[in-house]
Amino acid sequence: WLLTKNLQTTTILYYTFFLPGVVLHEFVYWLVAGVLDVRAERAIAYPEAQAIAELKLNFIKLARGTGKIKLAIISIAPLISGLLLIWLITNSILNLDDVLAVIDGGSLNGIRAAAAQLFATPDIWLWVYVTFAIANTMSPNREGLRGWRPVLMVAGAIIVILYVVGIGQQLFLETLAVPITDGLSRL
Repeated sequence: WLLTKNLQTTTILYYTFFLPGVVLHEFVYWLVAGVLDVRAERAIAYPEAQAIAELKLNFIKLARGTGKIKLAIISIAPLISGLLLIWLITNSILNLDDVLAVIDGGSLNGIRAAAAQLFATPDIWLWVYVTFAIANTMSPNREGLRGWRPVLMVAGAIIVILYVVGIGQQLFLETLAVPITDGLSRL
């Protein structure tokens, strides 16, 4: 806005910068809605001028009366697909596992070797940009978060039942804790 002094131009530039993520978000939203047999009321439209720098990814509107569970699934699908795509890019293309293994030594030479290995990746800046754009556009829509209340209530009830029965601690601490923390640290 400081450069253009025009909210509409700034909004268009903002959406253009994040275009790979916007396209992925809206495509996955539309695709999952179609798979769940929910009709989209409006197709992709021109972004409206915004006074604040916030991506409003609401180009595709779902039909009124969409069930809460379907709405929850549709709203979380872009986040899951974005996380999977980021994981694929960082592990298959950028090879961050190998780079982090080189850095683990902690020496200055290890850091230099890791940086050299990372920057040897073909088109690294393109992949970093795509990853950045996807990571910043995958959050669920606010309206879709309302559908998560019943899902979280059922999940909470199941967790409480598992702890009351006595297998909850064993299941979560011994089985799921390591993969969850490992996955979160990789992301």
